[in-house]
Amino acid sequence: RDVGYNMVLIQECIGINRTAEGILIPDPSKFPSGLSALVEHIHSLDLRAGIYTDVGPKTCAEYVGSFGFEEIDAKTFIDEWKFDFIEEDNCFYVATN
Repeated sequence: RDVGYNMVLIQECIGINRTAEGILIPDPSKFPSGLSALVEHIHSLDLRAGIYTDVGPKTCAEYVGSFGFEEIDAKTFIDEWKFDFIEEDNCFYVATN
């Protein structure tokens, strides 16, 4: 914050799978304390926290995307993990009728 930043975006390479209920499972090797703890830490620094996802079934780096799970992911990101905003990419977009 002292150098002018007011947000941190967790960009790409986040989800490795989904639970049976469809909830995104973050990579535990990258987020050993979980994303809620990371967001809490970011907020303790008086910064906003954002998370990345993709409209397709995979992200640009071929991690798990949000296609078919948009509502679940939005609720998880905002309500459960307490992110302030979501960045959504368009790799592997699936056209639907």
